[in-house]
Amino acid sequence: VMNSLPDTVYVVDIDDDHIHSTCYKNNDITMLLGYEKKSHEIVPNWFEYVTPEGLADLQAFMQRMRYAKAGTTHEHTTRLKHAQGHIVTIKFRNTPLVFDDNGEVTQYIGIGRDISEDANNQNRIAESERRYRLLAENMSDIVWETDTNVDFKFISSSIKRVLGHDSEDLLDLGPYAIFQESELRELMKETYKSIRFHKLVDYAEPAPIIRKDLMATHKNGHKILVEIKASLIWDEYKQLTGVLGVCRDVTEARNIEQQLLLASKVFENSSEAILITDNQLNIVKVNRAFTKITNYQSSEVIGKNPELLLNTGESNRDFFEQVGEHLVIDGYWQGEIQYRRKQGDIRTAWAGVSAIRDEQQEVQSLIMIMSDISDRKATEDRIHYLAFYDPLTQLPNRSQMLERLEAMLTKARQQNLWIGVLFIDLDRFKPINDSMGHPAGDRLLQLVAERLKNSVKSDDLVCRMSGDEFTIAFMESGDEASVTSTAITIGDRVLEALHRPFGLSSRDVFISASIGISIFPKDGQTVIELLKNADLAMYHAKNMGRDNLKFFTASMNRKAVQRLELENDLRQALARQEMEVYYQPQYCTKTRAIVGVEALLRWHHPTQGVIEPSVFIPIIEDTGMIVPLGEWVLKQACTHFVHWKTASKGNLLRMAVNVSGRQFGSDDFLAMVTRTLSETNMKATELELELTESILMDDVTHTLSILKELRKLGVKTAIDDFGTGYSSLNYLKQFPVDTLKIDRSFIQNLPHNDDDAQISRTIIAMGHNLGVGIVAEGVETEAQYNFLKAEHCEEVQGFYFSHPMPESELMTLFGAH
Repeated sequence: VMNSLPDTVYVVDIDDDHIHSTCYKNNDITMLLGYEKKSHEIVPNWFEYVTPEGLADLQAFMQRMRYAKAGTTHEHTTRLKHAQGHIVTIKFRNTPLVFDDNGEVTQYIGIGRDISEDANNQNRIAESERRYRLLAENMSDIVWETDTNVDFKFISSSIKRVLGHDSEDLLDLGPYAIFQESELRELMKETYKSIRFHKLVDYAEPAPIIRKDLMATHKNGHKILVEIKASLIWDEYKQLTGVLGVCRDVTEARNIEQQLLLASKVFENSSEAILITDNQLNIVKVNRAFTKITNYQSSEVIGKNPELLLNTGESNRDFFEQVGEHLVIDGYWQGEIQYRRKQGDIRTAWAGVSAIRDEQQEVQSLIMIMSDISDRKATEDRIHYLAFYDPLTQLPNRSQMLERLEAMLTKARQQNLWIGVLFIDLDRFKPINDSMGHPAGDRLLQLVAERLKNSVKSDDLVCRMSGDEFTIAFMESGDEASVTSTAITIGDRVLEALHRPFGLSSRDVFISASIGISIFPKDGQTVIELLKNADLAMYHAKNMGRDNLKFFTASMNRKAVQRLELENDLRQALARQEMEVYYQPQYCTKTRAIVGVEALLRWHHPTQGVIEPSVFIPIIEDTGMIVPLGEWVLKQACTHFVHWKTASKGNLLRMAVNVSGRQFGSDDFLAMVTRTLSETNMKATELELELTESILMDDVTHTLSILKELRKLGVKTAIDDFGTGYSSLNYLKQFPVDTLKIDRSFIQNLPHNDDDAQISRTIIAMGHNLGVGIVAEGVETEAQYNFLKAEHCEEVQGFYFSHPMPESELMTLFGAH
């Protein structure tokens, strides 16, 4: 065993002359040093390898062993030269064995061990610590370390330069001497979040760096804003041992940031166009007014010369020379320029150019500020107006109709869109014009033009062709059925608008119209064909008795007739008890428990069976029947909900009911909701009204007013089909809504569609940041449910859980739960 030990074990005798002789050793120390074994020597043969500076210390150590006490151990570390030239560090540990009558040691045992690696490591650690302290003490930032009780363990001396305190004093005073207690509590909250995150990921990732600005108190009393960056310190046993951080004075930096932010806001919100160039005269920045005036996006002009804005011609060189001379002499130029917008039209602007110079007076950039002063615009508009507009009705005339419809056809061919053309001819206009005179006839045409414009969207085309003939053209995506339905809707609105009496010369005059409809590309490939076929269909409408509309094709005409028949049937559906409210449950994602239901209207047609809501809902909205039907649905839903709560059928939190735009915009809406809650004994807090984004954004002032009143009542509100509309985030954060419902179009391709997945995550995160709940519609698979659950979507509804069902089936479902 002794021979196998890597350490040298030896027993040494000491005689009266203090001579040390080895009486036992398991191996020779020289072997550790790489030398050949020598014959026995009284004085250990490895003394000659001890470094000169350590030889005297080693000999003194051995001499002291003569007087060592029993049971004591004596250590000494010696550096020796290895046979290969490097230094080996040996640690000797000696213990007395035998004593003479005087109590002096006559024999001791010792161990020699090579600790070179440990010594080198300790040296490296010491050197590293020395460099670390040297760095910490000489850097401008403050380096500090605390224990888990937030008591300082180390503070670099640089704190003296920043905050005026001595680091030794703060070790005793603690952080409250320089920071407010409330701000330290906020910092500790961030620290606890970091700890929880670190544990949550099972230490697989480093704890995030904590960053925060705190107001510190200088020793002389004034305040300094400091930025703190801190990291948690963990030992090898995953135990938190403290916090290591860096502080720096950011007072001036934050002031500069505020000034830059203010300058940026002034720059972006200026009503005048501003562009900035570099010293090579390339544009580096433009503001919003520039984009608005020129129609160039910033990405289209950054890196380019401002010359692209100027009107082409020989005068460019003279212009730049003139501006350059003024900049050299005055540092500023102003004057009138001709500039070209993105679409190519030339306009006039008043511009000023300033040169920004550095300390060496070298031009670093140019700033150009310009405002549009196109005083000839009115004249150009007037000329254009006379050429392309009807002066009586203010509508585009036949020439503009042909031109704009041709442009619509070009776009439709490129983007695979549909176009509908309505040719409108007034019935019984000639007798009115003849009997009441041309001034009355002209006034009637003006009133008709106003009603036609009010019957379509702002981007639809309404024109006066001639006499009492008008046309309407609109563009539509989707399919043939969609464009057909839109054409019917517009035609019905026009007929209804013209049915209302016209006040002429203190008399009420009644007229009607015949409308013909053609569809691109089905009914024609050119403007002439579409207008001709729509005109032909209009004559067929007149031949059928006037005051109606007719499509150019028989199949489309049948569609129109069917819609009219459905409209007539709908007017009797409620009285005939053909309407029924279905309910679709909404489930808690975590527990799968039913927490609410959504009320959905169904129509049981006596001959056609169940009519899809997508077919009859647009009709009742266009005709105004949605208002009484909507009130009926709300009353039915509230009545059923109160019954369920009374009968303890399910643990429901709310009833969700859809609200149409026409309902929401009616003057009686709030009164109707209040009246229904009172009549049904429904709690306001258990009712949730669902509105689409388009309804909310139609009239923002009205929307905010109604939503606030609903909030006062206690009624909850939800944005239905969220993500499919065009709501402004600026307004969205102001709307007091309680829930966002993710549209089913984003859910149906989850989780495999990356775009839909990212949109869903964004909506969920947005909802959480706004403090509102999230409901996902159209959940049909387990994979969709698992994705939404993982993304912390609170509630879901869809066929995966339950189809919409009548009340009787829902009662059974409650029993199952």
